[in-house]
Amino acid sequence: DTELRCLSELTNEAIIMSLHHHRCVIEFYGISSDKIPMILMEYCAGGSLDLHLQKFKERISTAGTILSHNKAEKRVAYMFQISDGMRYLERKRCVHRDLATRNVLISSTGCLKISDFGLSFSPATQVPKDLTHTHIPIRWMAPETLTRTPVYSSKSDIWSFGIVIFEIFNCGGKPWPEKPVKWIATKIRKGITPEMPRRMPRLIREIASACFQFEPDKRPTFRQVNGWILLVQGIRFPPLPPSTLSVAQLKNVKPVKFVEKDPEAIAIEFDDVKSEQQQPDIDDGEPKMIQKPEIKETAPEMNKNTFTEDQEKYAIHNFIVANISS
Repeated sequence: DTELRCLSELTNEAIIMSLHHHRCVIEFYGISSDKIPMILMEYCAGGSLDLHLQKFKERISTAGTILSHNKAEKRVAYMFQISDGMRYLERKRCVHRDLATRNVLISSTGCLKISDFGLSFSPATQVPKDLTHTHIPIRWMAPETLTRTPVYSSKSDIWSFGIVIFEIFNCGGKPWPEKPVKWIATKIRKGITPEMPRRMPRLIREIASACFQFEPDKRPTFRQVNGWILLVQGIRFPPLPPSTLSVAQLKNVKPVKFVEKDPEAIAIEFDDVKSEQQQPDIDDGEPKMIQKPEIKETAPEMNKNTFTEDQEKYAIHNFIVANISS
């Protein structure tokens, strides 16, 4: 029965939202079971990120031209906040399955909020059997999810995050806009990804390439990605004052400073570490031990106002030793 199925999906979404509380995840307030069931959630005055990118593209980035530093810094800040929210969901073993800029909302404080958990699942909910009765977000799906026996995990969300990076640097434009869905699905199954915007910074391109590894196990975790973005911000694209952000121009939005307080966000450390050092990995839901990559170089002093060749080499070096360069 369609009505019962819709009610079940709504309840599933409400349960997932009620379990998660993070500054970059939409806040759940309750559910109404009247004639028309509704989920009550945090109001985000700024609307969706994709529409913001499309509307303010000239003030955030201009496709086909060299990107100025401050414009790239704004987009890197978007990446960081989204990865921060996804890092939290990953830790809670929640698989989103529909990560895209259209499902990222801008709050009244200018903070990005991951929303739309209609396709999500977590240990507290029943795993949906398929997506046949829903709109499938083909362009954002990983190769392993487009098979006869689709496999969804935080690693398929990582692939989707790679497409989110594309959207952020493509002024909110989706990949392959003119191509039919069947053509797109065939390309993705072969591991073919959209060509990244020409002027995307090299370090950001490295992160996107890591997300697009064909084998899920070779993709990084959101904890790693969040740390890499934090590193990139520290050496090249430091966060800008809230008043200079494009979201400050939105009605009823007053941005506040976004400060990273969680030391776990830093996945790439600046000090030498031993290759034998281990840390728990909860990516697949079961704690296990993984080897932490050996970093043979001492990090050069990071200065937010300058960016030397040594600093860039160090950042690239960390990507290589972490086995995420394509």
